[in-house]
Amino acid sequence: SNHEAYLTNILDRHPPQNSVWSTSCSHGDPDAGYTCGLWELFHAMTVGDVEYNYVVHEQRRISTEQAAHTLRNYIKNFFGCVDCRNNFLTMYDTCAFDRCKRLSADKKGIANDKLTIWAQLPLWLFEAHNSVNVRLMKERAEREKRETTLQDELDVIWPPQKDCLPCWNKDRKTGKLTPNPTVIYKWLQLEYGQRDANSGKLRKEIMDLHLAAERKLKLKQQGIKVTQGSAA
Repeated sequence: SNHEAYLTNILDRHPPQNSVWSTSCSHGDPDAGYTCGLWELFHAMTVGDVEYNYVVHEQRRISTEQAAHTLRNYIKNFFGCVDCRNNFLTMYDTCAFDRCKRLSADKKGIANDKLTIWAQLPLWLFEAHNSVNVRLMKERAEREKRETTLQDELDVIWPPQKDCLPCWNKDRKTGKLTPNPTVIYKWLQLEYGQRDANSGKLRKEIMDLHLAAERKLKLKQQGIKVTQGSAA
């Protein structure tokens, strides 16, 4: 959009069906939800970019670099929270989470391996969002004059392990979690992608992986040695 008035005019012609934030964002507080709603929009946009590129002709595809830069400029020009805006722009402009290498101007992509190019955009935003969650948690703890723990960090990352064990790889020595990009992308698809005939299959696939990881974890906790196929 060229300016804010133009954007407002578009929004006025397409008002939302409901003016109240969903409980997933407001958590019962009618005055809350705006920032959460923006993150929901950003995630839906990045997953939508992958799905769009997958079905249109190569000439009409949108590169991950172009989509990310559009998101950056939207936040720069329209995000009302000054600190939030500056923190995001700093993170983006300094190529945090390897953005400059992961996102590219390539529009061709690899249809059978979307993680290689297209899915790097939603995965990058996912990592950026979780880093914001951790930073805000630490800032809150600092204001409360208390030390943070690894468990505090694990409690604010999304999705939580209790909902998606296979989304995360756990370092045995440090206990820290790193995302499993293949499963995380499937989770993002399910949460923010188009609802279609594939959604049920995707949900079952993630749930099966979660239950298998859960059984494996329980066996380890019981001191039972896990072989290659014992958790299947």
